[in-house]
Amino acid sequence: MKTKYLEMSESVDLQEPSTINHLRLDNLDEFLNSYDPIAYYVSPFSVLAQLESKVKLHRDPEEIIFCTYKPDGEVMFRFVNQKIDKGLKIVTYHYLSHV
Repeated sequence: MKTKYLEMSESVDLQEPSTINHLRLDNLDEFLNSYDPIAYYVSPFSVLAQLESKVKLHRDPEEIIFCTYKPDGEVMFRFVNQKIDKGLKIVTYHYLSHV
């Protein structure tokens, strides 16, 4: 059996930000505690996945993002800041309310 080795064509620069945004929610506990287990249609983790998909590949994060949690309701998140930490671009949002 022949062993194949992968070679890195270029080194990774940890000072250069990644092209993928990493989501951080600064009030995650408040968001999770806002859910009534009977009243919601989509799990809070599905809402967070929606938020992440809307944030992940954008250079300029939107100021306000709405994510659907039931047919006639949305969750509102507000952009707080973005920073580079060890080469990772971290985008922070704040849960505002269900509308």
